[in-house]
Amino acid sequence: MMQQRAQAGTTGERRKNGTVDLVRWGWLAAILAGVAFVVEGVIYLIEPGRLQEPVLLAGYILVAIGLAGFHALQKDKAGRLGQAGFYLSVAGSVAAAV
Repeated sequence: MMQQRAQAGTTGERRKNGTVDLVRWGWLAAILAGVAFVVEGVIYLIEPGRLQEPVLLAGYILVAIGLAGFHALQKDKAGRLGQAGFYLSVAGSVAAAV
């Protein structure tokens, strides 16, 4: 009983912080971004046109979310250079989406 409360407390603290959830959503977004880019390539081969742009836009947005999750996982180890690289990567992804 006491062990369950201790585990629940640590899980609650992690969830309150939000880092665990951001990392989980980040890896899922990164995988979906890769899928979106593959789908966009297949659409380009079959019939280039209107469907490419929304899929590509979704891919770039998902890349930015994936980078946020990766940054949440590594922010303590990356330092200022890692933080600058994260901001530049997200800015590049958003600029490519626009």
